[in-house]
Amino acid sequence: MKIYTYHANVEDYNWFDTIDDKDIWFYKKLAGKPIKSEWHEVKIQPIDDDEGKKISIGDFLTIGSGYTPIFSEKAVKSFTNHLKYKGEFLKMSSTDKSFYVFNVTNFIDILDESQSIAVRYDNKIARITHYHFLKNIINEKELIFKIPQLPLQQVFVTDLFIKLANEYNLKGLDCKIIWDNGPLPVTPRDIITVI
Repeated sequence: MKIYTYHANVEDYNWFDTIDDKDIWFYKKLAGKPIKSEWHEVKIQPIDDDEGKKISIGDFLTIGSGYTPIFSEKAVKSFTNHLKYKGEFLKMSSTDKSFYVFNVTNFIDILDESQSIAVRYDNKIARITHYHFLKNIINEKELIFKIPQLPLQQVFVTDLFIKLANEYNLKGLDCKIIWDNGPLPVTPRDIITVI
């Protein structure tokens, strides 16, 4: 099984920003608990490239840090049955289209903290630069999940998620592989020097 970090392709497709400043931190509510009953529709707008040109809008989008998966209506229709028990789709709107942020509520305690390379603050993991997962924990049919150590950050998807996105002809994914039936080799970028 391959595991990836979720990222939207912001080189070839638009990325978005919130219209109302009070909504800029909406993703802090996406900590793995259902929030549909208290959710208000967040209005978003596409950000044009540096030359002011319009860029295509993909089926997978991002706002800000890029940790938050946002789906087009086509992607929601394609993935609704697959992700039914993995989280909830929360409506967002743009000028002429609707989008949905996916609040991942599926947590898998799969991180081997002793073998992973991470930045820690106050003895808590703040960021992981090299992932090492426990083997035989994750189901082969898994699609999307978070880990308890980073509830507000990274969303993980599997090769099955990528395969389904391709079968449904969905555009805009740019996921980074972090696990290929085992840990990837450590690179110099993974090693953290604390001064």
